[in-house]
Amino acid sequence: MVTRTGLSLGLALLVLAAPPEARANEARDLFVRGNEALSAGRRHEALTLFLRSLELAQRPSTVLNIAQCYRLLHFPEQALRYYQRYLESHDPSRPIRYQAEVREHIGRLQVQADLLAKARANQREGAHAAAIERLTLARQLTRWPGLGLLLARSYIALHDEALALTSAKSALAGYDYHLRQWREAGLEAPAHVQRAADMARRLVGRLQRKATPGPVVHEPTPPPAGNARPRSRVWLITAAVAGGLAAVAEIVAIVYYQKADKLRTNNPDFDTYRSAVVGGHVSAGILAAISATGVVLHFTLAPRKPAGGEPRGALVTATFRF
Repeated sequence: MVTRTGLSLGLALLVLAAPPEARANEARDLFVRGNEALSAGRRHEALTLFLRSLELAQRPSTVLNIAQCYRLLHFPEQALRYYQRYLESHDPSRPIRYQAEVREHIGRLQVQADLLAKARANQREGAHAAAIERLTLARQLTRWPGLGLLLARSYIALHDEALALTSAKSALAGYDYHLRQWREAGLEAPAHVQRAADMARRLVGRLQRKATPGPVVHEPTPPPAGNARPRSRVWLITAAVAGGLAAVAEIVAIVYYQKADKLRTNNPDFDTYRSAVVGGHVSAGILAAISATGVVLHFTLAPRKPAGGEPRGALVTATFRF
Protein backbone atom coordinates (compact mmCIF):
# COMPACT_ATOMS: atom_id res chain seq x y z
CA MET A 1 0.00 0.00 0.00
CA VAL A 2 1.39 3.39 -1.03
CA THR A 3 0.96 6.09 1.62
CA ARG A 4 0.18 9.71 0.79
CA THR A 5 3.62 10.75 1.99
CA GLY A 6 5.27 8.14 -0.18
CA LEU A 7 3.23 9.22 -3.18
CA SER A 8 4.14 12.88 -2.66
CA LEU A 9 7.81 11.95 -2.36
CA GLY A 10 7.60 9.89 -5.52
CA LEU A 11 6.00 12.74 -7.44
CA ALA A 12 8.65 15.15 -6.17
CA LEU A 13 11.39 12.80 -7.35
CA LEU A 14 9.73 12.53 -10.75
CA VAL A 15 9.62 16.32 -11.04
CA LEU A 16 13.29 16.61 -10.11
CA ALA A 17 14.15 13.89 -12.58
CA ALA A 18 12.26 15.58 -15.42
CA PRO A 19 14.37 17.09 -18.20
CA PRO A 20 15.18 20.78 -17.74
CA GLU A 21 13.24 21.67 -20.88
CA ALA A 22 10.12 19.89 -19.62
CA ARG A 23 10.40 21.65 -16.25
CA ALA A 24 10.79 25.01 -17.99
CA ASN A 25 7.76 24.37 -20.20
CA GLU A 26 5.63 23.36 -17.23
CA ALA A 27 6.80 26.41 -15.26
CA ARG A 28 5.92 28.66 -18.20
CA ASP A 29 2.49 27.06 -18.54
CA LEU A 30 1.77 27.54 -14.83
CA PHE A 31 2.93 31.15 -15.04
CA VAL A 32 0.69 31.89 -18.03
CA ARG A 33 -2.29 30.34 -16.26
CA GLY A 34 -1.42 32.38 -13.17
CA ASN A 35 -1.38 35.57 -15.25
CA GLU A 36 -4.81 34.74 -16.65
CA ALA A 37 -6.20 34.06 -13.19
CA LEU A 38 -4.69 37.27 -11.79
CA SER A 39 -6.08 39.34 -14.66
CA ALA A 40 -9.52 37.82 -14.01
CA GLY A 41 -9.34 38.71 -10.30
CA ARG A 42 -8.86 35.11 -9.11
CA ARG A 43 -5.96 36.00 -6.84
CA HIS A 44 -6.00 32.86 -4.70
CA GLU A 45 -5.78 30.64 -7.75
CA ALA A 46 -3.08 32.86 -9.26
CA LEU A 47 -0.97 32.67 -6.11
CA THR A 48 -1.02 28.87 -6.07
CA LEU A 49 -0.10 28.67 -9.75
CA PHE A 50 2.78 31.12 -9.33
CA LEU A 51 4.09 29.22 -6.29
CA ARG A 52 4.06 25.99 -8.29
CA SER A 53 5.82 27.69 -11.18
CA LEU A 54 8.52 28.99 -8.84
CA GLU A 55 9.20 25.46 -7.59
CA LEU A 56 10.09 24.47 -11.15
CA ALA A 57 11.95 27.58 -12.29
CA GLN A 58 13.41 30.35 -10.14
CA ARG A 59 12.42 33.38 -12.19
CA PRO A 60 12.34 36.96 -10.82
CA SER A 61 9.07 37.67 -12.63
CA THR A 62 7.44 34.74 -10.84
CA VAL A 63 8.73 36.01 -7.49
CA LEU A 64 7.31 39.46 -8.29
CA ASN A 65 3.87 38.11 -9.11
CA ILE A 66 3.82 36.04 -5.91
CA ALA A 67 4.54 39.25 -3.99
CA GLN A 68 1.74 40.97 -5.89
CA CYS A 69 -0.76 38.25 -4.98
CA TYR A 70 0.21 38.22 -1.31
CA ARG A 71 -0.13 42.02 -1.15
CA LEU A 72 -3.54 42.01 -2.82
CA LEU A 73 -4.69 39.23 -0.49
CA HIS A 74 -3.52 41.22 2.56
CA PHE A 75 -0.66 39.04 3.76
CA PRO A 76 1.85 41.86 4.37
CA GLU A 77 4.76 39.90 5.80
CA GLN A 78 4.78 37.33 2.98
CA ALA A 79 4.39 40.09 0.38
CA LEU A 80 7.30 42.03 1.87
CA ARG A 81 9.52 38.96 1.87
CA TYR A 82 8.87 38.20 -1.82
CA TYR A 83 9.27 41.85 -2.92
CA GLN A 84 12.67 41.93 -1.18
CA ARG A 85 13.56 38.61 -2.76
CA TYR A 86 12.65 40.05 -6.18
CA LEU A 87 15.12 42.91 -5.74
CA GLU A 88 17.82 40.58 -4.41
CA SER A 89 17.42 38.15 -7.32
CA HIS A 90 18.73 40.66 -9.87
CA ASP A 91 22.25 41.46 -10.93
CA PRO A 92 23.10 44.77 -9.18
CA SER A 93 24.84 46.01 -12.31
CA ARG A 94 21.68 45.74 -14.44
CA PRO A 95 18.47 47.82 -14.20
CA ILE A 96 15.54 46.22 -12.38
CA ARG A 97 12.09 46.38 -13.94
CA TYR A 98 9.41 48.05 -11.79
CA GLN A 99 12.08 48.97 -9.21
CA ALA A 100 10.42 52.25 -8.19
CA GLU A 101 6.99 50.68 -7.73
CA VAL A 102 8.43 47.72 -5.85
CA ARG A 103 10.32 49.96 -3.44
CA GLU A 104 7.16 51.99 -2.87
CA HIS A 105 5.25 48.82 -1.96
CA ILE A 106 8.13 47.72 0.28
CA GLY A 107 7.99 51.03 2.12
CA ARG A 108 4.29 50.66 2.92
CA LEU A 109 4.57 46.99 3.81
CA GLN A 110 7.59 47.66 6.03
CA VAL A 111 5.47 50.02 8.14
CA GLN A 112 2.93 47.23 8.65
CA ALA A 113 5.61 44.62 9.34
CA ASP A 114 7.29 46.90 11.89
CA LEU A 115 4.02 47.40 13.74
CA LEU A 116 3.47 43.63 13.88
CA ALA A 117 7.04 43.00 15.02
CA LYS A 118 6.78 45.61 17.78
CA ALA A 119 3.41 44.22 18.90
CA ARG A 120 4.89 40.72 19.16
CA ALA A 121 7.82 42.13 21.12
CA ASN A 122 5.36 43.88 23.47
CA GLN A 123 3.58 40.58 23.99
CA ARG A 124 6.82 38.79 24.83
CA GLU A 125 7.58 41.53 27.37
CA GLY A 126 4.08 41.34 28.86
CA ALA A 127 3.13 44.84 27.66
CA HIS A 128 -0.19 43.73 26.19
CA ALA A 129 -1.88 47.14 26.32
CA ALA A 130 0.88 48.54 24.11
CA ALA A 131 0.55 45.52 21.82
CA ILE A 132 -3.19 46.13 21.40
CA GLU A 133 -2.53 49.78 20.58
CA ARG A 134 -0.08 48.84 17.82
CA LEU A 135 -2.32 46.09 16.45
CA THR A 136 -5.29 48.48 16.34
CA LEU A 137 -3.15 50.89 14.35
CA ALA A 138 -2.09 48.06 12.04
CA ARG A 139 -5.76 47.31 11.38
CA GLN A 140 -6.03 50.66 9.64
CA LEU A 141 -3.37 49.53 7.16
CA THR A 142 -4.16 45.88 6.45
CA ARG A 143 -6.96 43.32 6.61
CA TRP A 144 -4.60 40.46 7.46
CA PRO A 145 -6.67 37.86 9.43
CA GLY A 146 -3.73 37.09 11.71
CA LEU A 147 -4.29 40.41 13.48
CA GLY A 148 -7.29 38.83 15.18
CA LEU A 149 -5.15 36.03 16.61
CA LEU A 150 -2.56 38.49 17.93
CA LEU A 151 -5.28 40.66 19.49
CA ALA A 152 -6.89 37.59 21.08
CA ARG A 153 -3.57 36.65 22.66
CA SER A 154 -3.27 40.03 24.36
CA TYR A 155 -6.92 40.12 25.44
CA ILE A 156 -6.51 36.69 27.02
CA ALA A 157 -3.45 37.94 28.90
CA LEU A 158 -5.53 40.89 30.14
CA HIS A 159 -8.34 38.48 31.20
CA ASP A 160 -10.81 39.94 28.75
CA GLU A 161 -12.04 36.72 27.19
CA ALA A 162 -15.10 38.32 25.60
CA LEU A 163 -12.95 40.55 23.40
CA ALA A 164 -10.54 37.64 22.88
CA LEU A 165 -13.39 35.52 21.52
CA THR A 166 -14.56 38.34 19.23
CA SER A 167 -11.03 38.79 17.86
CA ALA A 168 -10.52 35.05 17.39
CA LYS A 169 -13.84 34.77 15.53
CA SER A 170 -12.76 37.65 13.29
CA ALA A 171 -9.51 35.83 12.49
CA LEU A 172 -11.33 32.55 11.82
CA ALA A 173 -13.82 34.26 9.51
CA GLY A 174 -10.97 35.83 7.54
CA TYR A 175 -9.02 32.61 7.19
CA ASP A 176 -12.15 30.61 6.34
CA TYR A 177 -12.84 33.08 3.54
CA HIS A 178 -9.37 32.47 2.07
CA LEU A 179 -9.66 28.70 2.44
CA ARG A 180 -13.06 28.77 0.73
CA GLN A 181 -11.63 30.66 -2.24
CA TRP A 182 -8.89 28.08 -2.71
CA ARG A 183 -11.31 25.21 -2.21
CA GLU A 184 -13.73 26.58 -4.83
CA ALA A 185 -10.81 26.82 -7.27
CA GLY A 186 -10.02 23.16 -6.59
CA LEU A 187 -6.64 24.07 -5.13
CA GLU A 188 -4.92 23.62 -1.79
CA ALA A 189 -4.17 26.67 0.31
CA PRO A 190 -0.56 27.44 1.34
CA ALA A 191 0.47 25.61 4.50
CA HIS A 192 0.87 28.78 6.57
CA VAL A 193 -2.75 29.76 5.88
CA GLN A 194 -4.04 26.31 6.82
CA ARG A 195 -2.03 26.30 10.05
CA ALA A 196 -3.30 29.74 11.04
CA ALA A 197 -6.90 28.76 10.28
CA ASP A 198 -6.57 25.63 12.43
CA MET A 199 -5.11 27.71 15.25
CA ALA A 200 -7.99 30.20 15.04
CA ARG A 201 -10.54 27.37 15.01
CA ARG A 202 -9.03 25.74 18.10
CA LEU A 203 -8.86 29.07 19.93
CA VAL A 204 -12.49 29.92 19.16
CA GLY A 205 -13.58 26.49 20.39
CA ARG A 206 -11.60 26.81 23.61
CA LEU A 207 -12.92 30.30 24.34
CA GLN A 208 -16.51 29.29 23.55
CA ARG A 209 -16.30 26.37 25.99
CA LYS A 210 -15.10 28.72 28.72
CA ALA A 211 -17.65 31.41 27.96
CA THR A 212 -20.52 31.87 30.41
CA PRO A 213 -23.98 33.26 29.61
CA GLY A 214 -24.14 37.01 29.92
CA PRO A 215 -24.33 40.20 27.96
CA VAL A 216 -22.49 40.17 24.69
CA VAL A 217 -19.45 42.41 24.71
CA HIS A 218 -18.56 43.75 21.31
CA GLU A 219 -15.05 44.68 20.42
CA PRO A 220 -14.75 48.42 19.88
CA THR A 221 -14.65 49.18 16.19
CA PRO A 222 -11.25 50.60 15.35
CA PRO A 223 -11.39 54.10 13.94
CA PRO A 224 -11.37 54.31 10.14
CA ALA A 225 -8.15 55.04 8.36
CA GLY A 226 -9.25 58.65 7.89
CA ASN A 227 -8.91 59.28 11.64
CA ALA A 228 -5.17 59.01 11.30
CA ARG A 229 -5.26 62.25 9.35
CA PRO A 230 -5.51 64.64 12.36
CA ARG A 231 -2.27 63.23 13.76
CA SER A 232 -0.54 63.71 10.42
CA ARG A 233 -1.91 67.27 10.23
CA VAL A 234 -0.38 68.08 13.61
CA TRP A 235 3.04 67.17 12.24
CA LEU A 236 2.38 69.14 9.05
CA ILE A 237 1.46 72.22 11.11
CA THR A 238 4.54 71.67 13.28
CA ALA A 239 6.68 71.48 10.14
CA ALA A 240 5.18 74.70 8.77
CA VAL A 241 5.62 76.61 12.04
CA ALA A 242 9.18 75.36 12.52
CA GLY A 243 10.00 76.25 8.93
CA GLY A 244 8.63 79.76 9.39
CA LEU A 245 10.59 80.27 12.60
CA ALA A 246 13.73 78.95 10.88
CA ALA A 247 13.30 81.59 8.18
CA VAL A 248 12.83 84.31 10.81
CA ALA A 249 15.94 83.16 12.70
CA GLU A 250 17.95 83.20 9.48
CA ILE A 251 16.73 86.72 8.65
CA VAL A 252 17.71 87.90 12.13
CA ALA A 253 21.15 86.36 11.67
CA ILE A 254 21.56 88.16 8.33
CA VAL A 255 20.47 91.51 9.80
CA TYR A 256 22.92 91.27 12.68
CA TYR A 257 25.66 90.08 10.32
CA GLN A 258 25.19 93.23 8.26
CA LYS A 259 25.29 95.35 11.43
CA ALA A 260 28.45 93.62 12.67
CA ASP A 261 30.06 94.02 9.25
CA LYS A 262 29.78 97.80 9.58
CA LEU A 263 31.53 97.88 12.97
CA ARG A 264 35.15 97.53 13.91
CA THR A 265 36.17 94.50 15.93
CA ASN A 266 37.02 96.70 18.92
CA ASN A 267 33.52 98.13 19.01
CA PRO A 268 31.69 96.96 22.18
CA ASP A 269 28.63 96.03 20.11
CA PHE A 270 30.62 93.85 17.69
CA ASP A 271 30.72 90.76 19.93
CA THR A 272 27.03 91.14 20.74
CA TYR A 273 26.10 91.27 17.06
CA ARG A 274 28.40 88.35 16.23
CA SER A 275 26.77 86.25 18.99
CA ALA A 276 23.37 87.12 17.57
CA VAL A 277 24.53 85.97 14.12
CA VAL A 278 25.79 82.62 15.45
CA GLY A 279 22.67 82.10 17.55
CA GLY A 280 20.44 82.89 14.60
CA HIS A 281 22.20 80.40 12.32
CA VAL A 282 22.12 77.66 14.97
CA SER A 283 18.45 78.28 15.75
CA ALA A 284 17.59 78.25 12.04
CA GLY A 285 19.37 74.93 11.60
CA ILE A 286 17.58 73.30 14.53
CA LEU A 287 14.20 74.59 13.44
CA ALA A 288 14.81 73.46 9.86
CA ALA A 289 15.60 69.96 11.14
CA ILE A 290 12.36 69.96 13.16
CA SER A 291 10.47 71.11 10.08
CA ALA A 292 11.96 68.31 7.94
CA THR A 293 11.11 65.74 10.62
CA GLY A 294 7.54 67.02 10.74
CA VAL A 295 7.20 66.64 6.96
CA VAL A 296 8.51 63.05 7.09
CA LEU A 297 6.15 62.11 9.95
CA HIS A 298 3.24 63.76 8.16
CA PHE A 299 3.69 61.61 5.05
CA THR A 300 4.37 58.52 7.18
CA LEU A 301 1.16 58.85 9.22
CA ALA A 302 -1.09 60.21 6.48
CA PRO A 303 -3.51 57.42 5.41
CA ARG A 304 -3.31 56.34 1.82
CA LYS A 305 -6.65 55.19 0.47
CA PRO A 306 -6.18 54.52 -3.23
CA ALA A 307 -8.97 54.89 -5.71
CA GLY A 308 -10.71 51.75 -6.84
CA GLY A 309 -9.68 49.76 -3.79
CA GLU A 310 -6.18 49.04 -5.09
CA PRO A 311 -2.92 50.60 -3.88
CA ARG A 312 -1.62 53.44 -5.97
CA GLY A 313 0.98 52.44 -8.49
CA ALA A 314 -0.06 48.78 -8.62
CA LEU A 315 2.27 46.91 -10.92
CA VAL A 316 1.13 45.41 -14.13
CA THR A 317 1.68 41.69 -14.42
CA ALA A 318 5.34 41.03 -15.11
CA THR A 319 6.44 39.38 -18.32
CA PHE A 320 7.83 35.90 -17.94
CA ARG A 321 10.87 35.31 -20.09
CA PHE A 322 12.83 32.08 -20.26
